[in-house]
Amino acid sequence: MTIATRSSFFYGHIITGINRSLDFKEGSNNFSAFLDTKAYSLTEFATEIERVMNIAGDQEYVVTIDRFTRQISISASLAFELLVSTGVTLGTSVFPLMGFTNGDRTGANTYQSESGSGFEYRPQFLLQDYIDFEDWQDAQSSSISESAEGLVQVTSFGIVKFMQCNITYISDITHGSDSFIENNQNAVSESREFLKNITQKGSIEFIPNREDPNIFTKCILEKTKLSKDGTGFRLYELMNKKLNDRYETKILNFRKVN
Repeated sequence: MTIATRSSFFYGHIITGINRSLDFKEGSNNFSAFLDTKAYSLTEFATEIERVMNIAGDQEYVVTIDRFTRQISISASLAFELLVSTGVTLGTSVFPLMGFTNGDRTGANTYQSESGSGFEYRPQFLLQDYIDFEDWQDAQSSSISESAEGLVQVTSFGIVKFMQCNITYISDITHGSDSFIENNQNAVSESREFLKNITQKGSIEFIPNREDPNIFTKCILEKTKLSKDGTGFRLYELMNKKLNDRYETKILNFRKVN
């Protein structure tokens, strides 16, 4: 089936040893917080920032997200400083990924990032061959036993939910104003970057209707047509439709994660 709304994906929050530090200041006291190295969804990323700042600092911090812009806000009861450009761990700073880029932030108890955190991938066309998470469910590690009386029992470790889609009509070509394919002169390169990231198996957020980004499902890539374990991808040119320089991913399978 085809999803009836234009969708999007939030991705790109991979923390390694070179982007895990966060320097801030309370009064005359300097602090350095360190995020755990792993791949996060946007929501998980904000929660991790809040966690490490509360461990490192002396006051309580709250981190929130504007999901329409992906901008991150950090608040506390008293004034503090974000040492975006002068922190002692500047070489491994997480501030660029958070969207803070324009120097130290001082003199307030709430700061919002200048730009969105991570990336948003917006398919140019409605997702094809779509199956919703609610319509594809399977028991995890299930086994079936039958008693002498003929009673059948299923044992499992919970239900796993999946989504599938095909991202198609990926093209840098400019279409007419009446085309159902959105114009994006960087569409092919953006698709490659998105696919490179999700094949690293990090958590992402799937938004079925980009007009309402507050409704999303956290998931990871489970499988591609090229790779049964979801660690590789290929863009397929639409030669069967005689459409040069237009591509599709073919079926991508995603698994919901908690």
